Amino acid sequence: MDPKRDLGNAPISGLLFRFAIPSIVALMVHAGYNIIDRIFIGQMVGPDGLAAAAACFPAMMAQFAFTLLIAVGEAAIVSIKLGQGDTDGARKVFANAVWMSALLSILMPFAGLFLLDPILHLSGAGPATLPLARQYLSTILVGTLPLTGSFILHYHVRAAGHPRAAMILIIIGSGMNAILDPIFIGPLGMGVQGAAIATVISETLSMIAGIVWLATHRSTPSLSRGLMGPDLKLWGSIGFLGLAPFAAQIIGSVQFSILNYQVARFGGEIAVGITGVTFALSSVVSLPVFGIADGMQPIVGYNFGARKLDRVRQAVRLSLLWATVAAFIGTIVVELFPGPAVSMFSTDAEFTEMTVRAVRIVFMTAPLFGMQAIGARYFQAVGKGGLSLFLSLSRQLIFFTPGLLLLPEFFGLDGVWWTAPLADTTSTAMTMGLLVWSMKKTMKEAA
Repeated sequence: MDPKRDLGNAPISGLLFRFAIPSIVALMVHAGYNIIDRIFIGQMVGPDGLAAAAACFPAMMAQFAFTLLIAVGEAAIVSIKLGQGDTDGARKVFANAVWMSALLSILMPFAGLFLLDPILHLSGAGPATLPLARQYLSTILVGTLPLTGSFILHYHVRAAGHPRAAMILIIIGSGMNAILDPIFIGPLGMGVQGAAIATVISETLSMIAGIVWLATHRSTPSLSRGLMGPDLKLWGSIGFLGLAPFAAQIIGSVQFSILNYQVARFGGEIAVGITGVTFALSSVVSLPVFGIADGMQPIVGYNFGARKLDRVRQAVRLSLLWATVAAFIGTIVVELFPGPAVSMFSTDAEFTEMTVRAVRIVFMTAPLFGMQAIGARYFQAVGKGGLSLFLSLSRQLIFFTPGLLLLPEFFGLDGVWWTAPLADTTSTAMTMGLLVWSMKKTMKEAA
């Protein structure tokens, strides 16, 4: 595959298939790890282990937010630079992403470990789960470098036109994680902390594989001595285009803390584990959608940079169709078989019954995930980080958080779960309105 030739000239349907499928496979393998991780924790440690892992999730979302800030922004600019034929510019962008990730890998563990207990208390950890949560989160924070490095390499390789290689990098990390998880949790007797250690080791292997791949594929923009100097202006550009997923993750982190707090308040400490299981199952719907959005981004970014706007419109329309169908299929699967799905995580009857009810409510509007994801990613791809940021914030900050604070006061624990369908419906309407308006405006300007 010649990335420059194919991104600008190959049929959009085949091109989107080639870029989206590897991304979907990679993300689903990663999701499989998350599901397996929670299954082993639930079966080997119990509901307290699930609750402890769920209490760590807001801090892990914040950690991943900074990773996405760099990775998504870098990938968006690299795609545009390559579309403009500026290979040296793409190299410089990558070099500055490396500088940013190195700084993050120093600051994140320091800040996280310093605030460890307050963070966990705010995220719903109680007397029974705090010691387990402390072990898990401290290990994950220490492993910030391999987590950040592996994802930046994954996004960079895909943006440079090599989706299969990017897929393999993710599969290496997630596959090793699935292998090491049960060993560290069970036979080695390390429990919840063992799951975290397995994650850090696996991401380290994925990062090393990415470094080796770049070193052996000279045609892909990589580090260059003459372009290695840090450029703070470029840091700002990378951060701006990565701001939407960053803000979405940060606000999601705060929301997850509020969610855990409300769940513990209205359902008890054991119910905090429900949020972890529900999130794991949501990957069945959301990750294929995100894979399609990831596959669309370099196609749209390259053709937007090359001013081939008809191809941009084709890519967006086809991506919307594929993403909506994928989300609908995933929703049907989860809604038809919630009992067997939840029983994989725990055999506790009370916990299973509560989780099944939550899943049925939360997934009612999951087919709308596709429109939300494609709309936000389109604005990233064409360099309109402000609109992408607004759309990412609209669901979480404008619609989800107020509902999360208000609905449980009237409907108890069910009110927590009904917040998701309300937020999905309203934010999707806003996203589609802005997407249609923006594309019409762009095509009119090009005419």
